[in-house]
Amino acid sequence: MIVGAPATGWAQRPQPEAPQQLPRLELREDDGASKARDRGFKAIIRDDGSVRFAPAPRVQNPSMRFLGFELIRGSRPREDVGAAIEGDQAARRDESTQSAYGAVPQLIRLGTSFGGLADLLDRKTRHQYHKRQFLSQTEPIRRRMAIGFQRERMREELTRLGDLLLEIWRDETLSLARRRELIFSVWDDMLDPPAAAPGADATQKTGSEDVGDVGADGGDDEALAEQVRALERERRALAGEARRRVEEFIRRNAPRGDARGYTDEELARLNARRLSRAPFHPYGP
Repeated sequence: MIVGAPATGWAQRPQPEAPQQLPRLELREDDGASKARDRGFKAIIRDDGSVRFAPAPRVQNPSMRFLGFELIRGSRPREDVGAAIEGDQAARRDESTQSAYGAVPQLIRLGTSFGGLADLLDRKTRHQYHKRQFLSQTEPIRRRMAIGFQRERMREELTRLGDLLLEIWRDETLSLARRRELIFSVWDDMLDPPAAAPGADATQKTGSEDVGDVGADGGDDEALAEQVRALERERRALAGEARRRVEEFIRRNAPRGDARGYTDEELARLNARRLSRAPFHPYGP
C-alpha cells in the first residue's frame, strides 16, 4: 500500500486551488500500524483506518569536520573551505574549555542544524492543508481498512462468545437468577437480524455507527459503498448466529423445567424490559 503527503516550509503558504497529487511514499509496518513519513509530518494509519499525525522535525545541512576539514559538505561552497577552516579554528579557540596548557583541542565535530523556533510552535496547526489533503486522498483506503477491521472484530467476538457465556454461568459468586439475567443481557445486546424484525428499517441504530448511505457525500465509489452495505448485512447475520448460540447454550445448561432454567414468570419479566424487537424465547414459542 503506497500513500504519502507533501511538506511545505513554515513561511510558504500552499495554494488552495487545484490540489496536486500526493507523492507516493512507502508505508512501513510498525507495531500494527502503517506509517508514512515526510519532512513536514508523519502520518500513522492504524489497522482500523484511523489516523494520527506526529511532527517530523526538519534536519538541514548535515556536516562532519575533522581537524577543521569538512568531510561532508553542508551549506558552505567549496571555494570557501579556507575561510571555513580559519573560522572554525578561531571559534574552537574561543569556545573550548581553557586550561593551564591552552585550549583543549577539538579533533572531530559532528554537526547538524534544525528548523527554527517556528518548527516548535503551533505544531497542531501546521501543515493543516496537506493533512486534510492526505485524509481526503487516503479516505477510500482507510475506509477499506476500517471495513476489514470491523469484519475481523465481529468474527473474533463470535468466536469468543462461548467462553463469555461459560464465564458467566460458572461464576458461583452470583446467584443463578443473576447469571440467567446476564445471559439474557448478552442475547438482548445483539443486533436484530432483518428476519427477526419484519418491516423494520434496515439501517437500525444500535449505538454503533450507522452505515446506511455511504458515498453520498464522501466521494466513495459505488463499489466501496456496496462493501459497507455488505458489512452491515454480515453484522446482522452474525448477530443472528450469536443469538442462536446463546439460546442453544441456555437449552443445554439451563433446560426448561430444570432448577437452573428460566421460569415462565422470569421470561415474561425479561421480555417486558428487552430492547430487542425479537422476543426472548430460548425454549421455543
